[in-house]
Amino acid sequence: MMKRCISVLLLLTLILTLCACAEKEKALAVSVGELSDQVADAMASAQTAEYDETMLLDELGIQSSMFTEGFYKIGTSDASVEEVAFFKAADESSAQQIRQKLETRKSATEATQKDYNADNYAVATAATVETEGLYVYMVMSANRDAVTKAIEDNLK
Repeated sequence: MMKRCISVLLLLTLILTLCACAEKEKALAVSVGELSDQVADAMASAQTAEYDETMLLDELGIQSSMFTEGFYKIGTSDASVEEVAFFKAADESSAQQIRQKLETRKSATEATQKDYNADNYAVATAATVETEGLYVYMVMSANRDAVTKAIEDNLK
């Protein structure tokens, strides 16, 4: 009888520990459109443009079926390497694929700018690619800290 009680207590302790350690699903405090506007305001470029689904597929290999919502903004200056991506992936596998595509984009930009433009190279090497649950984002901006703060403040 004592062994059963101890076994039940150990099992309950294990279950409670697992529940306490489970990661809470992240959610946005604002709509993706509102976040996109906040990110545009925080970016270093005065003017930005947003990729559409065709451009995402052609230039990054990100298919529209891989995410449920998101945006990809670029600085419109010819000399700018500023890019900010934010996606809510359709599932965990898609989140991993999107992250890989963004990492590839970051690496390609670094390689292109290394011997071409020291300022752009510094921006590219300081860029970050993050995953929070199903949310995947890349911040490549001279205002990286401000853009990242805009995202993190709204991703709870």
